Amino acid sequence: MMQNGPDFDKFIEPIIEIYQKLEYELIGHIASHFKLYEPIGFKNSMEWYIKKVEELGGLNQEAVRIISEQTQIPKSKIIKMLKDVGISTIDLDVVDKLNATRDYKINVDKLKTSQSFINIINNSYKEIDGIFKMIHTNALQGVQSSYMNVLNQAYTEVQSGMSDYNRAIRKALTQMAKQGITAASYKQKSGKVIHYDIESCVRRDILTAVVQCTNNASTQFAKDMKAEYYEVSQHLGARVTNTHDYKDHSWWQGKVYKIDGSTKDYPNYQETCKEGDVQGIAGANCRHIKWPFWPGVSVPKKIEIDPEENEKKYRLNQQQNTYERNIRDCRRQIEVAKASNDYDKYQTYKEKLQEVDKEYNQFCKDNNLKRRFSREYVVETNKNVNFKLPKETKDKLKSLGLKGDDSLVKIDKDLLEVNIEQLKKLTEKYQMKDFFETYEVDYGSLDKSSVASVGIDKDLENIYLNSSTNSFKSKEAMQETMNRSIKINWCMPFKKENMEVYAMTHEFGHLLEIKIFKSKYPFGDRDMYYNYSNKIKDAIINIVHEKNENFNIEDALSGYSHRNSREFFAEAFANMELGKPNEIGKALEEYLKGMDL
Repeated sequence: MMQNGPDFDKFIEPIIEIYQKLEYELIGHIASHFKLYEPIGFKNSMEWYIKKVEELGGLNQEAVRIISEQTQIPKSKIIKMLKDVGISTIDLDVVDKLNATRDYKINVDKLKTSQSFINIINNSYKEIDGIFKMIHTNALQGVQSSYMNVLNQAYTEVQSGMSDYNRAIRKALTQMAKQGITAASYKQKSGKVIHYDIESCVRRDILTAVVQCTNNASTQFAKDMKAEYYEVSQHLGARVTNTHDYKDHSWWQGKVYKIDGSTKDYPNYQETCKEGDVQGIAGANCRHIKWPFWPGVSVPKKIEIDPEENEKKYRLNQQQNTYERNIRDCRRQIEVAKASNDYDKYQTYKEKLQEVDKEYNQFCKDNNLKRRFSREYVVETNKNVNFKLPKETKDKLKSLGLKGDDSLVKIDKDLLEVNIEQLKKLTEKYQMKDFFETYEVDYGSLDKSSVASVGIDKDLENIYLNSSTNSFKSKEAMQETMNRSIKINWCMPFKKENMEVYAMTHEFGHLLEIKIFKSKYPFGDRDMYYNYSNKIKDAIINIVHEKNENFNIEDALSGYSHRNSREFFAEAFANMELGKPNEIGKALEEYLKGMDL
């Protein structure tokens, strides 16, 4: 940034980062009390509500611990920061010139160690310490308020029938994350109440306190050095208003002012800049400072800034602020999704963050700007995130003899539910539960190109059932996959209402064939199974030919059936089970009857 004053961001960003991290942790902690997929409905919503209210005490204790642990900032660090930024207003070259030309000598070391300067630093520290304590108190109240807002909103929507538990919780948590933890609220003249989250409150209040400390130090140094003038700092992007008074900082910055009274060339400092007013110099969010100035001795630090360029920079800063808010919101939503076990929301905001990040990069490139990463709170993007499959879903699969893997959170919940019902139907029909339990069959999700799969090891001791995250990510993705398969004859005939369970039924066919093999050869390995599968295929084809010796097997098969005998069996099984059995599907049904299945 083009400026001639201290870089306050360099001084305060370490503090801001501490409170950014604190806010993210508190938001995640609230969200962790509201896991998705809890079996909450109209009948037990009051019981759930009471239980959650009782959890508030534990939440408060944990919030106190988090605030205490995260905000341990040594007093010595803050004192050093205040001293460094205060002393930075003394121009040593000017002091040397003054000492060489006038009788009154300035001792810089005495200025730095004077009781007046020490008092300013100590008073500023007390102010900052008070800000911290106020923010800690308000943050704790904000945690309680945010928690109860989520609870009340979700309970009301579930109880009234407006929404189910998952949708209500997701909506309430999204709103909570967007707002952040309230650390301060202010009522405008219009009556509108503005809420500031922890990060915004700390940034504004600490910046203002440090700038005021610097200006107070300058006031004292000017007295001690017998200065009669101030020069005011200047930076590109200074505040612009349509008032052209002290509230508009762009026109009075970078000039020299008389401390007492005024002259033709030097207006009065206080009358022009209004130090002490919340909208004047050193007011809220203002970065301008002053320093002692001696006409004819001091070299003005004025930067030539075009008013139009300044206004453009000011507007660009506002746009940067918007991008940064959007990025922080995405990161908060991601934290909430992780804490509430909401994989869908996690993916949504992860993708949104990538989009905003790309757009912001282009904005900065187009306008020759640097990203202010400290304002975005850059979290560990490579950190492993472990989402848990809801206990209710795991229990359903366990009742079938299957072990539900947490990776199933990556697929569409409605699709998963439909396919679990299909698994239940087929497991009961073919008495597969004991087989699943014996071989500890895992059901999970993989990022594979195939729609679904069954995996086996060489010894045929470990069996895995998988759904693809690509095809099972949504009903639309599944329909697109299946329609493409129909178009290229990659699947057997079936009723369209069974489209969502075709792949799972196909894979169940593989599991059934393995069971048939294992019932005959308990210690058989994979190679033996492959050979046995060829015999099963031959047996089914023989049944077809016994019914119709001229029947064209090749024309009746799907393209996928031709890959090998195992896919032949699985495709025939899907055809048999899903409503449109052809001669091959009917032959398999007869074969299974002969096996007492």
